Amino acid sequence: MYGKSRPLFAAAFACLLFGGCASVPQQKLDARADLKSKTVVVMPVGIPKDATVNLVSSSADSFGAVGALIEGGILAKHVKDLAGLLESQKFDFHAEVSNDVVQTAQKSAAKIVVVDSTNVGAERTKWVSPVPVTSGADAYLDVYLTTFGYVAKGDKFPYVPSVDLWARITDASGKQLFLTHILYNPDLDYIRTSQGPKITPDAQYQFASMDAIKANPEKAVAGLKAAISVVIRELSDELQQTASVAQAN
Repeated sequence: MYGKSRPLFAAAFACLLFGGCASVPQQKLDARADLKSKTVVVMPVGIPKDATVNLVSSSADSFGAVGALIEGGILAKHVKDLAGLLESQKFDFHAEVSNDVVQTAQKSAAKIVVVDSTNVGAERTKWVSPVPVTSGADAYLDVYLTTFGYVAKGDKFPYVPSVDLWARITDASGKQLFLTHILYNPDLDYIRTSQGPKITPDAQYQFASMDAIKANPEKAVAGLKAAISVVIRELSDELQQTASVAQAN
């Protein structure tokens, strides 16, 4: 049920080695989009099945495959423990993130249409493709998370709430009108490719270890809720800011 975990920097190294990690620029909302008069289709938010517990880098990496195997097993247990904690606290982060994205779209558009997750799948870490054609749609909002949970910079650093969110809007023809990459925890930009906002987590939600997270489940959940709130607020603010017509041209 719980997938293998590995320190994030190890995955980033592979990304650099084999390519595909190019920096993607932010794109303010095209001024001509005029969402306040448009119908926006909201794609099901892509959210990892399980909240993560991970490290950006680990001293175990220096011990090769054996060290990585041991570290991966420990992190996988942490993920399982966090899932149990969230269940015991009745915290459904999938619903919370999805509902917040829908509410953000409602504030930004004249009308929204929410696509049923069964049509495209909700557990994804990439843009929906192909986009389901919706009658009367003027634009499509697509949001997904690649990271959600607790991440530490390294073995000797505290775990902090962490969110890595991508969002874009395209028009009915597929032309991109808006793109953002929001990080809650700057350490997630471990290969320095993100050009989006990097938000420092609230210091009150730092945990020295997984045991510390388990010892205070209410606070652990509060930290994740705070992270969601801040990231969604940033997304909402960006949707209210438009590029000038000159920039759009």
